[in-house]
Amino acid sequence: MRVVTCFHYALLLLLLAISGCSSTQLDPLGKMATKIARPAETPAQQARQKIERFLAEGNLVQAQTEILASRHKEVDEISLADLHTEVGNQLLHKAEQTISASQFNKAGRLYRLALDIYPKDAQLQSTLILSRVEISARLEQCADELMKSGLMAYRAGELVTAVGIWKKIDPFYPNHSPSEIAITTAEQQLKNLEKLSPGKPL
Repeated sequence: MRVVTCFHYALLLLLLAISGCSSTQLDPLGKMATKIARPAETPAQQARQKIERFLAEGNLVQAQTEILASRHKEVDEISLADLHTEVGNQLLHKAEQTISASQFNKAGRLYRLALDIYPKDAQLQSTLILSRVEISARLEQCADELMKSGLMAYRAGELVTAVGIWKKIDPFYPNHSPSEIAITTAEQQLKNLEKLSPGKPL
């Protein structure tokens, strides 16, 4: 009986060596147990899993970030079309709600997130509730409203407050000339006032 068992083991090892099945193992009873190797996940599949998880958690910012990251990995946006639409429209719905509530700083950031992942594919673009032109117009509106608020503070002599309001524009509207000029002007006035009244709160 021992000879037969040894013979079986030797024969099995020989078969393994010939077939090159390095993933095949023997169970305690001497029967063959094979491991089926799973194919590696594609970048699109990995991105999909992450985006779906972030959406389930209600984390739109991370979902948007993952869509951006998938572009850098050259993942075809059509392979994530349903998620692209869902994330984009959720961001735009929230932005529309916040702009209606006159929360222009928050709305501007949401519109920017949606614009940054705006799809290149025309068919996919048609699934979004706003076009690129409409989103850009909303960004302009948010910046204009914050400019007005800052100007009111400026005219009231509240230069620090004015600068703070205008600085909220840059994260969603980089290189916005009117706010950059206004900030430079107000900050220069603050420096001049500091020279005239050193140590005095402005």
